[in-house]
Amino acid sequence: MRLFLCLAILFLLLDMRVSAQTTGTSNQKAKPAPFAPYRFPAFAQGMVFLRNKDTVSIYLNYNVVRNEMQFINEHGDTLKLKDPLTVTKIFIKEEEFYYNKEKWVQKIEAKAGIVLGYWTRVLVELKLNKPDFVDYDQRERKVWMEDYSNFVVQTKDFYFFGDDYGNFVRATRSNLLAYFENQAPLIKRYLNAHPTDFNKLSDIKQVLQFCDSLN
Repeated sequence: MRLFLCLAILFLLLDMRVSAQTTGTSNQKAKPAPFAPYRFPAFAQGMVFLRNKDTVSIYLNYNVVRNEMQFINEHGDTLKLKDPLTVTKIFIKEEEFYYNKEKWVQKIEAKAGIVLGYWTRVLVELKLNKPDFVDYDQRERKVWMEDYSNFVVQTKDFYFFGDDYGNFVRATRSNLLAYFENQAPLIKRYLNAHPTDFNKLSDIKQVLQFCDSLN
């Protein structure tokens, strides 16, 4: 019952944040929120590229906690994108998103023919007598950890290798070698000489820089 009550409070707060989002047209500066579930501070004009080659321009924002791409309709209502499988990619403020296996992967860079992206998992630690965790399956960056009444929120980024068509796999040693099968011996030699943590963005960027030099 206490777990259910805490979750209900969390989602009530998120709904309050959704209704408070703006399209960025106001001249007033928004007050910093103690808990911000969105990737961007306000909804912004974005572009949705569909698999049928159509494009749609709407105000968008990514809700990290709910792992939802949300938009504002013509009535000013905030809704989630219901059929993300029809989407090839989405641009918001020059940031690029792909939908892959129930995850919204955000592009970091393209290097050596690979799109490097990340996705966030949100962890909510409830303040009970015995610590409990609720995993909302979302991003890997501990950029914020807020003590918010009955729970503590942490985020963790997971990194992915993919392409411009939204096909992504986890950034791992084996998946990297599969991408560069012809250069695998050279890459293995590099990895042996330079231990690489595929959960660390700087390490991944360094090994992709080396792979790019092989082309």
